Amino acid sequence: MTDPKELYRARHAEACAKAFEGFAPDVTRCRRPEFVLQVRDMAASGLYSAEIAARLGTTPKAIQKIFRRYNFPSLHNIAVPKLEERHDWKHG
Repeated sequence: MTDPKELYRARHAEACAKAFEGFAPDVTRCRRPEFVLQVRDMAASGLYSAEIAARLGTTPKAIQKIFRRYNFPSLHNIAVPKLEERHDWKHG
């Protein structure tokens, strides 16, 4: 049997890919356009801001600021976990 958390991550990654489909931020006036595009690609693959920050050597707050500044698609509750996929569910 597959771990419910892994199932949720797969559903979340699929929803993120769909949300970022065709999304191209305007980086014409950006100092580091390759950085913003790298953040976009990682977010589209389903990574959370803390995971993106760890991989790029910055803070989650800086990643969230990029999300707001370049109008990234909202990922808040994009794929709400089912009851059995929640980390605190005790089979009750």
